[in-house]
Amino acid sequence: MKTKGATDVCHSDAKCREKFNLLLAEIGFPGRVLLATVEEIEECGHIKETGLVCLKHKKTKDHYKFNTVDVCCDVVVTASFERRRIRNLSGVKANLFILIANLFILL
Repeated sequence: MKTKGATDVCHSDAKCREKFNLLLAEIGFPGRVLLATVEEIEECGHIKETGLVCLKHKKTKDHYKFNTVDVCCDVVVTASFERRRIRNLSGVKANLFILIANLFILL
């Protein structure tokens, strides 16, 4: 892990996943919230002062199924971390398709 000023930068998939799980635990989120959608992380950066986090991985992942939600990730995913909140999440798209139908059987 390199430190540039107040910025922590990790390289390699294993170190980046470990760092990201620690960051999620710090803000009170369960581990592996976003890591299921991201494959082969090349770089993970965190600016402590602002809470900005950046994940860079090798390729985009399309159509990861998470319950009833389709999730797609870009090559770069950024977010601002606060206590129990993730704000300004970019690079992640989600589609939710719900069909609600009321069925009545008439005799």
